[in-house]
Amino acid sequence: MKHFCRFALLILVLILSPLFISGVENVSAQTANDDVVRVVLFFSPTCGHCEKVMTEDLPPLKQQYGDRLLIFGIDISQPQGLQMYQTAVKTLGIPNNRLGVPTMIVEDKVLVGSVEIPEQLPGLIEQYLDQGGVDWPAIPGLEGLIAQVYAAQTETPAATGTPTAEASITPPPTPVPTRPRPTPTATEVPPFLLSFESSQKLLTNFNNDQPANSIALVVLAGMVLTVAVVPFAIARPLLSPVRGLVTWLIPLLSLAGLAVAAYLSYVEVKQVSAVCWPIGECNLVQQSDYAWVGGILPVGVLGLAGYVGILLAWLVSRVRLCWLSKLAAAGIIGMALFGTLFSIILTFLEPFVIGATCLWCLASAVLITILFILSVPYYWGIRRLRRC
Repeated sequence: MKHFCRFALLILVLILSPLFISGVENVSAQTANDDVVRVVLFFSPTCGHCEKVMTEDLPPLKQQYGDRLLIFGIDISQPQGLQMYQTAVKTLGIPNNRLGVPTMIVEDKVLVGSVEIPEQLPGLIEQYLDQGGVDWPAIPGLEGLIAQVYAAQTETPAATGTPTAEASITPPPTPVPTRPRPTPTATEVPPFLLSFESSQKLLTNFNNDQPANSIALVVLAGMVLTVAVVPFAIARPLLSPVRGLVTWLIPLLSLAGLAVAAYLSYVEVKQVSAVCWPIGECNLVQQSDYAWVGGILPVGVLGLAGYVGILLAWLVSRVRLCWLSKLAAAGIIGMALFGTLFSIILTFLEPFVIGATCLWCLASAVLITILFILSVPYYWGIRRLRRC
């Protein structure tokens, strides 16, 4: 099924390819002052925001400006593309809170995300056309890369029928993979700590946003410690049973988690930019492959279902039927434990694999961990209250 999806995406890209550089001979023949605006687009094969920009926002502009708008796509999932993106970040001084794809560069102007690009690109095109056009951004190695792709495409014209395919960094013919919403392409979790190089990569990712990633590391350690200690209290009441007002913490924390999960679900499903905290890069996390479970289910929606389930189980546990209330209380333990384990995985991925931390996600992780801690004494409190 995964191979079929990739093949379908390839066909979609070939259909959309006239959107981009409409003649590879234009790539090397035209100069800066020829009434042409040249744009570089960094994208990821499984980025829903990239798909929106490439299929909804850019086609009308290409239809309007034709050969006066040239777009060179660079896939950052490819080693050469990632290196070029890192070079661009360093050369243009792009700050950490602006990292992520889609990123579009026009001369020295950097547009990031599916909101900025459609809002600001048309005005920049008009501005530069009035000035007589603009050359490719001054990114070291970019001109050589364009020449390399031009040479490769002219040598293999049969690959696309005509030499009008999208210019890109990979061997021709190179599609621009996209992720149809709302079912993005699944991505396998990369192996961790298998070599010195991969260990260095984890450290490099962590250093991308040290303040927020450090908070994530503290939360991760707390969750791991909780999962290691709390289960010992499940078989016997090592923790004092929860009584009185403390009992109401479970629904209150569940409602707070429900609100956070609902907001993340909205961001992931609607593919909009999240309101970020003073530190952290929540949008970079939400645009990553790991914002979707198996490429099908948004993580926020899964959290939403979990908090709703805990709330319903808590309500059922208040009934006077001994077996039913005990079963519902045990269900809270199971759902909270699953949520905590899942949050451990996500909290590891954020600082060490994605290289960015979403504080909304950390808030949910903390809430579900506290719920797990409370669920065990709550279970024993129900058993004592119902005398069963």
